[in-house]
Amino acid sequence: MTAIASIVLGLSFLGRLTTKRIALVCSDEFRSAYTEGMNKFMAVQVPPNCDLTLGMVCVGKPEPGITIWKMDAEERFANPAGVVQGGFLAAFADSAMGASTVTKVKGRKVHTANAEMKISYFKPAKIGQPIFCKAIVVAGGSRVLFVEATVETEQGETLAKASSTYILTERQ
Repeated sequence: MTAIASIVLGLSFLGRLTTKRIALVCSDEFRSAYTEGMNKFMAVQVPPNCDLTLGMVCVGKPEPGITIWKMDAEERFANPAGVVQGGFLAAFADSAMGASTVTKVKGRKVHTANAEMKISYFKPAKIGQPIFCKAIVVAGGSRVLFVEATVETEQGETLAKASSTYILTERQ
């Protein structure tokens, strides 16, 4: 018996991403070895590269499903107006919410993926100040969790609020 595998290649041409799909016919043995290899490849790195890039530090896990994070609003995150570009705040909230989902299901080995996210910005994050994000799992079950996050200044001023749906899948 054979299986058909699909490989997606991303090619950059003049700054635009082009996706090519290539179908391969392979044996069950190859598919099994490939799947086993991918499970090893998908090992969890703690902290993940996105957290390292943003300089995020977890400063609290008061209970399962709640995490509190700190990040410095550095010059490298500035937009032309001289404040933190919104995408970095969204990434900050996303990473914090993802971490909250993992603490909510403690004891289970899962991969967590953001299925959708909404963020609203209220005030600019000024360069040079520490900012904080509190993420809370507000509802969900064994496969889907709903999470909310608030990004604030050290003084408690709300900069942004986000909400998201996360899909959980078991991992080896």
